[in-house]
Amino acid sequence: MSETIALPVLGYNKTNGVQTFEEWAVSGTGTPSNDNWNMFVGWESVRPRLSPSMFGTLQDCLMKFMLRHRYQLKQKGYSSARETGTIGHAIIGSLHDGVGVSEALNAGRKATAKLLKDIAAEPDCRKSKEELEKSLLGDFALASVVAQLFWEKYKLPENFKTVATEVEVNMDLPGLATSLKCIMDRLMYDTQEKELWVADIKITGDDPVKFHSTAPFDPQTRMYRLAALAYLQSGKATVTTTLNGETVHAPLPKDTPVVGMVYEAIQRPTIRQKQKQSSEEWLAEAKSWYEGTHPTSTAGGPAAMPEPYWHRYEEPVLAYEFQVHLREADAACSGATRVHKFTRTKNTFLCRGGPGRAPCEFLPLCSARSPAEWAHIIPRLYVRDTAKSIELEIN
Repeated sequence: MSETIALPVLGYNKTNGVQTFEEWAVSGTGTPSNDNWNMFVGWESVRPRLSPSMFGTLQDCLMKFMLRHRYQLKQKGYSSARETGTIGHAIIGSLHDGVGVSEALNAGRKATAKLLKDIAAEPDCRKSKEELEKSLLGDFALASVVAQLFWEKYKLPENFKTVATEVEVNMDLPGLATSLKCIMDRLMYDTQEKELWVADIKITGDDPVKFHSTAPFDPQTRMYRLAALAYLQSGKATVTTTLNGETVHAPLPKDTPVVGMVYEAIQRPTIRQKQKQSSEEWLAEAKSWYEGTHPTSTAGGPAAMPEPYWHRYEEPVLAYEFQVHLREADAACSGATRVHKFTRTKNTFLCRGGPGRAPCEFLPLCSARSPAEWAHIIPRLYVRDTAKSIELEIN
């Protein structure tokens, strides 16, 4: 028979004269002695507007949420996955706007040039401009074939008209101290059914079909519905039609039903354009990867570019579960950044990463012996992303 062993009260003792993560924060009585992260980051926390992506960060790790959104920290330099997604959004968004492939690729080139300018301007950028330009051109090549092949395979039905792309909506909900912010990839109007749909593009390293199973309760699905309704109420939503041979921008009625969300999830190819390979040859090779006929890679196939998933809303606009999640996120966005409230994750797999998944960008901070070391780590590895929208600074 097993025996229950009573442990003595655990104290916090200094080791070799250096305070560990716990020792500096907690006195012998268990009361936090330096109960605010401001002193270790070096500036005041901010109150961000709540976006859909923040829910996932909050669920994964309170510390990551705090560093990324309350202190606006961003890892310096270049990320291939992030830049490929940005360029791909620009190209596919332009195609949905009705321009030709050539003009859409020019939009991708402009997005690539902007990334080059912004990243190269970061203090202590760890890539030379030549290295960065080479990497970004590779990302453009990857994003361009993904966008072209997707458009070739899944054009919108003729009865769907694009209302707007890259639609930013800021909202206030009664009972929440935090404003909500959404940037919708695209709003589409079904001219036959007189309905509005939200569309979202995802260029991912994960299995795209997985997004289908979580769509009904994904915070993004729910928040984009709110954003589309708010956009309709603003009176800015219009649809382009032809009347007596002339192009007319007709406003959509404010009571137009917002009925669903379309997930356009695409897996990034695991192959890259080879040196001296022409654009046409690279497009053909990528196409074979998505068709599952590539001579050397078996990672692709039709499942890597599934049909867009059309999720029709069934639950109330403010479902009870969604309200609970909103209140939790509101508290994380608006409360003081107390040490005992923003702790490291219990699921350290998220810190280390895994196959096809990079380690957390904030692992150097969380794995430091003491937060007192942050004063040296932050300037070396991170920049403050002051472009993020904020309402006010708080202590």
